[in-house]
Amino acid sequence: PVMNTIELILEKGGSTPKDFTLHDASHSFRVGERMWELIPAATRKLLSAYELGLLLLAAYLHDIGMSPEFKKVEVHKKYLTTGVKKGLTEEEINEFQKWIDNDAKSISIDIRKEKVEDAKIVNYILSYYIRHKHNDWSGDWIKKNLNGILLEHYSFWVDDLIKICKSHHYGIDTLKGEDFDPKPIGNKETIHLRYLAMCLRVADVIENDPERTPE
Repeated sequence: PVMNTIELILEKGGSTPKDFTLHDASHSFRVGERMWELIPAATRKLLSAYELGLLLLAAYLHDIGMSPEFKKVEVHKKYLTTGVKKGLTEEEINEFQKWIDNDAKSISIDIRKEKVEDAKIVNYILSYYIRHKHNDWSGDWIKKNLNGILLEHYSFWVDDLIKICKSHHYGIDTLKGEDFDPKPIGNKETIHLRYLAMCLRVADVIENDPERTPE
């Protein structure tokens, strides 16, 4: 049931920015295929059922934040165009403003005081802000939708899944940190988070948007 929901969102997500349509179910499927191609046959036999499950879910969920809830996009759009901040916290407004301030292509505007009327500028800001936030929003979706699924001997698996999904935007220093060290669960199994994160990163880079990949 979870995979059916995930595929439906990735295929039919109307909130996905049109500039990034390759972040869909087909992209996720190909990332999964690439992972399997990258992992040596001998290593495949060593992966636990939990690790295989984390890899599959990471392939499909690392970009699900690119298809956020329609309401999340709508409240940001409404604030940009009308100044009505219902549904947004002050922290979210400040983060939105900070992104606009730091984006070289965005207009110079204080969204707390001014409204954006040009539809093209509104669409640009929303599209690229979704891309900027998608890593955090992917984590939010995972926590909201998967937290109720319990795995024997592995109570913190959702946190590890979020960590793996977010890792495709982390630098090498973070990946070398203790958060990604091998983690024992139960009496016999170990989850190798750094290896799983590496599989996702390399597969995602190989299966990249042609528009952002040099010939």
